Amino acid sequence: MAAPAHMDKVKDKEYSNWLKVTLALYYMKSGLHTFIQSEIDQLHQSLVKKIYGGPSVPLSPCTMCVASHVVRNKYSGVWTFPKQCASYCEVWLYELLKLHTNPKSEKIYWNNSHVPSWPFKPWECAKVFMPRGQLPSNTGPVECDAQALLTLLASCTHFHPKLSPQGLGLTHTISSLRNKVIHNGEMKVCDADRSNYLQQVIQLLEDPVSLKSLEGCKDAVGNIRKIDKDSVDVLLNVEQEMFALKTAVDEVRKKLGMQEKRTLDTVESLKDEYRQLREQLTTNLTTKLTDVEARLDINEKDIQLVKEQTDISLQKQEMHTTVTSQLTKRYKETEARVDIIEQDVLSVKEQMDTALQQHETFSGSIEDMSAIVASHGARIDAVEENLGKLQEMRQRTEQNDSYVKETHTKKRPQSDGLRQLKSQTEDKLDSVRRLGFIQTKQMEEAKNLLQVKRSVVIQGNPGEGKTTTALFLIDNEWCTDQRVLVTSPRDWKCVDTDWVDIVILEDMFGQFDLDQSYLQEWLVYLPSIQEHVDAGKLQVIITTRVDILEKCYTHLGSINLFSDEFSLTLSSQNLQESEKFNILNRELQRHKRDMLDDAKKKCIANFKGLIGFPQCCSFFAGDKCLFIKGPDFFQQPEKLFSINIRNLKGHRFLCLAFLFCTSVIDEKYLSPDGLPEEAKSLLVELAFHLNISEKVSIKLLRETFDSFSGLYIRKDDSYIKFSHYTVLEAVGNILGELSPEMVLKYCDPDYLNQRTYAAESKDRTSQNLFIPISAYGVLAERIICDVVHGNMGWNMHDEHSAFKQDKFVIQLKE
Repeated sequence: MAAPAHMDKVKDKEYSNWLKVTLALYYMKSGLHTFIQSEIDQLHQSLVKKIYGGPSVPLSPCTMCVASHVVRNKYSGVWTFPKQCASYCEVWLYELLKLHTNPKSEKIYWNNSHVPSWPFKPWECAKVFMPRGQLPSNTGPVECDAQALLTLLASCTHFHPKLSPQGLGLTHTISSLRNKVIHNGEMKVCDADRSNYLQQVIQLLEDPVSLKSLEGCKDAVGNIRKIDKDSVDVLLNVEQEMFALKTAVDEVRKKLGMQEKRTLDTVESLKDEYRQLREQLTTNLTTKLTDVEARLDINEKDIQLVKEQTDISLQKQEMHTTVTSQLTKRYKETEARVDIIEQDVLSVKEQMDTALQQHETFSGSIEDMSAIVASHGARIDAVEENLGKLQEMRQRTEQNDSYVKETHTKKRPQSDGLRQLKSQTEDKLDSVRRLGFIQTKQMEEAKNLLQVKRSVVIQGNPGEGKTTTALFLIDNEWCTDQRVLVTSPRDWKCVDTDWVDIVILEDMFGQFDLDQSYLQEWLVYLPSIQEHVDAGKLQVIITTRVDILEKCYTHLGSINLFSDEFSLTLSSQNLQESEKFNILNRELQRHKRDMLDDAKKKCIANFKGLIGFPQCCSFFAGDKCLFIKGPDFFQQPEKLFSINIRNLKGHRFLCLAFLFCTSVIDEKYLSPDGLPEEAKSLLVELAFHLNISEKVSIKLLRETFDSFSGLYIRKDDSYIKFSHYTVLEAVGNILGELSPEMVLKYCDPDYLNQRTYAAESKDRTSQNLFIPISAYGVLAERIICDVVHGNMGWNMHDEHSAFKQDKFVIQLKE
């Protein structure tokens, strides 16, 4: 093939230098092929093992997720999938971002790669770290240009330990010079720049950490040094070869483009056939499901009838068993009495024989004794008369005692409020019993302390099992009518010591932080509670968080109930390894999770954090995303749990935010016509603030709550509540970051007073939600609304940190 007319340009010295630098970049790229492919394969194997717990991958790729679904939050800069799938695509996204030097950058080009191929093709993961424009035909380092490979080395932190600091810096330097040389319109490089450029490329290929010893890099260095010494004629031959190669590549690309078009047409045709087949299958399945539902309705009626007959049979069998047991018991008692009677008959017979012998002896003395008896007859009559009078006096005394006893033991009627408290207590006990108590040494200590002192204060950090321990103490020790659980001073007003022997005061001074209003009300009732305990009329179990109780000590100095001898601090550090093992096993079995014993032991060994071990186990076993993290979750449970809730997208987070704003939801509202208009408006408002465009139906809302049951929420009777206040705190803080105004308008009063702080306040911790100055107006409206409607008094709000800020006080006055 004839060379083009511009080949004479090769004889230009500066163009020759430009060509040498271009060839050096080509040889550098070729020298890095083997090294980069090997490292990407190793990285992909480690990611598969980390995500799936072993070398196996899913049987088929995800059919839901594509690169265009990955979106970036313009406020936080976090990349996420708006919809969750069952193929771990979001977990892959999370792990790839962890490897990126700048995970919040806008210049991450997800369209470079094919998302469903991440678990199967290592190079699709590598293309995430490359510049824009990587084609589907790019299946390895051979198809990449030098710029793509240099960007991969610089952007992926997996390669950083494989290069020295100088080598890592050279990836950026060579990338810049490559752009400078390739985009040079005159295609000229002076001698000094050529020498400098080639030397930098050689320094990268001879990096001492990993590259210098590789054969491909050695060959590349040799070729670069050779072309540096070659004459213009040699370069001319090379240029001719490159021109021929370029022509061939253009022809191949043209053929590939035609083939790609034919492939796309075939794919579209297959998609149409798939849609038609899917519609046909959907129609057939709907018809069959309708028939099955009709049959199920008939079967349900038959099953109900059989169940009723079975219940009647069981009742008869139970009555028969009871009667049989009673008859057997009576028969055994009768046998024992017959034996005793037989022994008595023999004894009487012996006594009669003896009496007959003595009768003959004493017959002579009877006549003498008759005279004596006659003389005492008068005395006996007098004694009988006195006995009659004493008997009358005794009957009168017994009547008086009976009257006094009735007067003293007569109880006041039991109030409706107390009955409701007892019912709620039994419901909570039933829910804990279903999980099963894991008896620990700390529970035994609390039990002994309660038996000796008649009261105990159980304190500890969130999730340590304070309420569970308190319920364990009253379970099976007192009958249903004697025990009650109280959550507020208002509930205490319903407690009557005539009808209650033991009471649990749960989270006595606040759930999240010290509630000053609770403290002031309890200070009124605590002296009488102390008197009941000292008099033996009542036993008391108090639960509270350690940090909250410490803030109350200055007010509780005279109350003996809170002295050290009555206190027990629950701590996961004091749990024995076997107890932790049993707690973890219970949660894994409850959520049907399988785990090797060695992995369980590693979870126990890794545990650290503020949330108690029992609650950590519940979160870990209850959520698939947290369970995948394995023992690593127990090293930072609070952070990973919060991230997990933060990663909930669309209607899933909307449901938790809706529950946060309503505090509790009646299940009957989750029917097509049951949701009030006010609640529907709240859903729409939340969807707007959370930037959710999809319509959330009542059916979807109910199904989402069902999927959260046991992990984020619990169901008491027909009411939906958060399973633990750590979940409520996490949801409130995340919602507050997105829309502090929504939190201030709808949050629970306790959360408002105990977990929200003014932006300028010095009271700042990671668990608190900080109110920006722009939201002071909403806070002022909320406080005034609470006071006007009687939901809260000024004395409960005036402790809020916002009252110390002049800007807020001005808005409140306005």
